[in-house]
Amino acid sequence: MFMGDWIDQLASEEDRLRDQFRHSQELYLCRVATIRAKLPSYIRLLKARFRDDIEKLRLKFPQDEKRHCMIQDRGELGFQLSRQGPFPRVSVQVEFNIEGRFAEVVEETHSDPLGPIVETARYELKVSLNDQDDLTLSRHDRGRFDSLAPLTEFLLRRVCAC
Repeated sequence: MFMGDWIDQLASEEDRLRDQFRHSQELYLCRVATIRAKLPSYIRLLKARFRDDIEKLRLKFPQDEKRHCMIQDRGELGFQLSRQGPFPRVSVQVEFNIEGRFAEVVEETHSDPLGPIVETARYELKVSLNDQDDLTLSRHDRGRFDSLAPLTEFLLRRVCAC
């Protein structure tokens, strides 16, 4: 082995690391583009699922106002879940980031008719792709929501006193 071989090895290692970094950057940008392309459709499906679940709750519990929720659009990238039944009332606002990397969720509680509305929680749902390139949302302390059903259940249980 020549004394200069370590320099050749160092150069080869740096080339390999540079190629690996470039490949990971390309993969990241591809995933971001896929998320951005799929996000508007995902949000429309999510809102439709909320509307369906809200209607089903209303039909299954016609006399129980605390389970009568509503969804209000807040533009193409957001919505609010709330109810008008007895106090305390919880509302959940969800706003997806325009870049498609996360959704900000704000939960507020209105304890009585004369009292203030208090923010009780604020967290992010990270948007990512699974192995089949389907969108998933995850919360650091709740794990991943791989489909719409567990996400709508989680949020509606917060609002509709379920």
